[in-house]
Amino acid sequence: MTKTIGIYGGQRIAWIDAAKGACIFMVVLWHTTIFSYAQIDFGGLPLDSWWTGALTAFKPLRMPLFFLISGFLAHSAITRKSWQETFKSRVATLFWLYLLWMAINWVIISLMRTKIPGAAEIIPGEAYTLNIIEFVRGVFLADSGIWYLYALVLYFVICKTFKRVAIPLLIVLALLQIFSEHITDVWNFKKLLDYGIFYAMGCFGRDRIAHVYAEFSAKRWVLVGAGLLASMAVARQLGIFYLPVTQLVLSCLMVSFAIDTLALILRFWQMRALQALGKRTLPVYVIHMLLVHPLTLLMVDVELSGSVGQMIAVALPIVIATVVCAGCLLVRYLLDHGPGRALFDFPALRNRPVAQGA
Repeated sequence: MTKTIGIYGGQRIAWIDAAKGACIFMVVLWHTTIFSYAQIDFGGLPLDSWWTGALTAFKPLRMPLFFLISGFLAHSAITRKSWQETFKSRVATLFWLYLLWMAINWVIISLMRTKIPGAAEIIPGEAYTLNIIEFVRGVFLADSGIWYLYALVLYFVICKTFKRVAIPLLIVLALLQIFSEHITDVWNFKKLLDYGIFYAMGCFGRDRIAHVYAEFSAKRWVLVGAGLLASMAVARQLGIFYLPVTQLVLSCLMVSFAIDTLALILRFWQMRALQALGKRTLPVYVIHMLLVHPLTLLMVDVELSGSVGQMIAVALPIVIATVVCAGCLLVRYLLDHGPGRALFDFPALRNRPVAQGA
């Protein structure tokens, strides 16, 4: 496997950075498609539905792989270091960033919806109101687009607290994922129940994952790929694609197939841009919706008809997502001076690296 210096056993595993880059790009691509791209008039051709359908097929991969990697990177902090050594970097810093960027997103999106004529009908999020009670409720129920940071804190605390009973914990987290729809109807809180199992698998299975995927296996790649295609086809045919158990099985297959696919590609192509993005997921995650929503408002009156327009439209989501990611990194660069650094790190820890996994 292609490796560079830095993360596991003195080595930085290249597929991890590539996978993180792919995951954050898929997150941005999903949001640009369902919000901005959906506003364009394609002359009757349902391109937005096609894109949404294609990206929905990758739902079992995006966040499960992201959380598996986050747990993988948190393994040492959870199993080998003390609470005193890890609390500030893994709990205080991430919770600070969660509160800070939730507040920033909450205020800006609320102002967009209330101050820009017609924006409330285009930008979703009835919960986004300048109301402190609703904000506090959103904080504790993870009812915002910044829920991933809250999840990292929650999963870290749970896994570290119950690290001596890892197997029972994995069973409980799997059951929470399977029955999450019966536990809560708050969408983002449900996600907290859905993805804890992957964080825990990444954490407690770190050594096993590193060993199994130390080298690309063509046999495993083919067998898992065939099993994945067959499972998706059967699930579609039986109408059980979105059942929690089905999603869990598909996620495990997709994650395995994705890791081997990235390892295979990295043999021939370093994907340096994707790896670079994977090392900078935090600013993209916390900023991207602040760019997606203005783009959504700009695209309301855009029309792309005719053969040329439709050819452009086919690839447009990728172009938009790329521009959004680049814009986020530019904002991060411009703010990475003086007080602006506190937007991406706990103020007391400015001289320390931000915890891996975000």
